[in-house]
Amino acid sequence: MRVMIKFIIQAAIFAFFTSVVHADSHSEEKAETEQKTVNSKKLKNSEERMNKVIALQEKREVLKKLNIAWAAYKNNEYQVAVDQWQELATEGNNVARFFLGLMHSQGQGFDQDDVEAANWYTLAADEGYIPAQWRLAILHYHGSGVPQDYKKALDLYTTVAQSGDPYAQKMIGTMYSNGLGVQQDRIKAHMWFQISAENGMALALKEQEELAAEMALDEVALANSMAIKCLETNFLECDY
Repeated sequence: MRVMIKFIIQAAIFAFFTSVVHADSHSEEKAETEQKTVNSKKLKNSEERMNKVIALQEKREVLKKLNIAWAAYKNNEYQVAVDQWQELATEGNNVARFFLGLMHSQGQGFDQDDVEAANWYTLAADEGYIPAQWRLAILHYHGSGVPQDYKKALDLYTTVAQSGDPYAQKMIGTMYSNGLGVQQDRIKAHMWFQISAENGMALALKEQEELAAEMALDEVALANSMAIKCLETNFLECDY
């Protein structure tokens, strides 16, 4: 009996120590896993911080070059401006692309060349750069450096107008009023003239008043309500 009791006690002690060792081993594995996770997060955070530092430094370098170019441009030091903008433009900077287009268009630092201007504007416009879209719309409207294309001009003007540009808004009114690139529509023309005028374009107000004199009262009323709705919906609802 004593032997049996001794055996049972020894077995219990062995089971206890086995469970303790197993628990300790499990705890060590868990701690090791947790440490690896912590180290991985630290590494990831470190890489993210480093990437942010690099991006910030690159942004500062770009801004520095843009400022140098702009200062040179204002002082008519066109070659200095071109050197800075050319480098940035080839790296994909849309501000630089726009200014190179502008300089080609105005014959500043280059022979006047609307074809080359359109090429630079297009690169920036395709990436949604509003000033380049605005200038490219003008070229398509007049057929300068590109084939005259009223529909393309209207599409570009519309994108720019939706950003709040009163000149583009006025031009859309002109195109609807004269049926350029779109079916003639005096109500829509009046609407866009009104939107432009409310944004400070005096010439749009003059054209709106002249157009209203040729329209029925109910047409003017509809155009006015459409202008209000168009602005209230941030240009999402600008149609009948």
